[in-house]
Amino acid sequence: MKYIRALLVIVLFMCAMTGAIADQYRKEPRKRGEPRELSKKEQIRIEGYMNYFSYNLLRYFSIYDEYPTSMAKLVNSGLIVFWPINPLTGKPVRVIRDILENEYKYAGEICYVFDSSVSGYFKGNFETTRSRGWLYSEFPDVMDTSTAEKLKKNSPKAFAEEQPYRFAKSVVSLFGTFKDLRMDDESSRFPRDIEELLAEDFMILKEFYRPEYTGEDEEEAGFYDLGVDMDAGLWYSIYNIRPDITYHYAHKFPWKGLSLKDREFTNEDFPDLMNPLTLLSPSKYPNFKALPEKILMSADDIQYVRDN
Repeated sequence: MKYIRALLVIVLFMCAMTGAIADQYRKEPRKRGEPRELSKKEQIRIEGYMNYFSYNLLRYFSIYDEYPTSMAKLVNSGLIVFWPINPLTGKPVRVIRDILENEYKYAGEICYVFDSSVSGYFKGNFETTRSRGWLYSEFPDVMDTSTAEKLKKNSPKAFAEEQPYRFAKSVVSLFGTFKDLRMDDESSRFPRDIEELLAEDFMILKEFYRPEYTGEDEEEAGFYDLGVDMDAGLWYSIYNIRPDITYHYAHKFPWKGLSLKDREFTNEDFPDLMNPLTLLSPSKYPNFKALPEKILMSADDIQYVRDN
């Protein structure tokens, strides 16, 4: 009898824990004026451009030892080449002078805050895969000089660079935002060209499209290659800054249940590509005029909303 009682206590305890966990992840009722709920793919897209902006803001600081005084200055540096689409509006993300918590008319848009030469960040109302509904976010976390310097020291290849390599590095950082995306959630179909890859997510700022680049020594030419290999189950990116230095990145499709993490590979252990499909490379698109018009925009077309 006592064993039955003990078993009953355990069952009741497990039920209580299950209920508590369910309550923890149960979304609260949507607030008045709160935008529609995003699909998982749309959430990943917003999270992707949050990370893309953050990464390039830190690159700016690492290169110039100060934060840009405005978003326009960050854009004009050439570090941001791909401009995101807000999935709520289907239009390029706007830069708002200020965004307040629960100011849902600006959901999915961004605001750049310049506090000082050693403090800069973005903010806005976003729904991400880790949130319950729409939340006011500041990203990246406000970093002081010592934290940024530590980051730069630990990852010198990622954050310190010369001008000619900026576009290629922007391609590599964009790779990180696409690795979890599928074109179709049900069929798992992947993009077959650059228009399918970018059209719903990003546009290219044509002023900063620099597919051909060299170092100070003209013989040290570089290249990049961003693509997908459906047979091997890989997103891949190859980035060369000199004939003797090539970086390889790969990411297994997450829904395959494979464990390969997004990381750098040497020439020797880079996963074998079975049927690679190049989506973006200088050989396919030698200049911005070769790109589909649908994915092109000018930096002058970025909307800076001053009144709110």
